[in-house]
Amino acid sequence: QGNGSETRMTMCFSGVDEKLRQQLAAIERDIGATTSCLKNEDLLRCKIKMDKVDCCDADCMRIELPKALRGCTVNASLWLRGKWTTAQGDGVARSACGLSLEVTQLQILQAREPLRRY
Repeated sequence: QGNGSETRMTMCFSGVDEKLRQQLAAIERDIGATTSCLKNEDLLRCKIKMDKVDCCDADCMRIELPKALRGCTVNASLWLRGKWTTAQGDGVARSACGLSLEVTQLQILQAREPLRRY
């Protein structure tokens, strides 16, 4: 839990392409992931650095990242950073691992608030 000043946050995408879901699931199987970035039937869970992500509008003009992203329609570029693991447990608890995905670019196609171009 944070205090609201965090710049690295969790972002979930819905309506993820089935081919991408299958590719990520295959990679997770290959690395022996104990937790998945694929949630429910159509959600993909990633991390986003709010102060680092590049953002553009539907016309590919650079814009400020909207404050409210929930409900926006976007295209996203993701960086598959690799495998994350927790520290080994005390012999009772086992470590967890999964894919580390980070949003690097967002194209906002439809937003709930007006977009501000640079």
